[in-house]
Amino acid sequence: MSKSKIVLVVDVSSTALQAAVSVMTQYLSHRLYNYPENQIAVVLVGTNNTDVSHLTGKSDHFNNIVISKPLLAGDKSLFDFIQDLPEKYGSDNVRVDLIPALEVAARLFHQEKAKTHWMSENRIMLFTDENARP
Repeated sequence: MSKSKIVLVVDVSSTALQAAVSVMTQYLSHRLYNYPENQIAVVLVGTNNTDVSHLTGKSDHFNNIVISKPLLAGDKSLFDFIQDLPEKYGSDNVRVDLIPALEVAARLFHQEKAKTHWMSENRIMLFTDENARP
């Protein structure tokens, strides 16, 4: 099986952030145990900060989005980072449109394509509580 690239887009303004952390942890445990060569990135949306410095061709409309982890092989630090999300972002956040965050995720894939043509499977996983959105 070829390597996979997975971008986790996490809405930190979600009321279900703790549940999302639980699901992400279970999913990543399975993926990284069975496919350790997978690359994983984490994009946070709804933060009070903006940092998309890992992207080429930046855009002004990526407000309140942070690329926390660029596409790299997963390790223990990824699990620690995900476990700390509710503590770091659980209360101080902003509700924003999710489409720009999905665009950031897609751009991460596009950037990596030039470096690694042989990776065939790309996944974007969105973690949010859409029912709580205005």
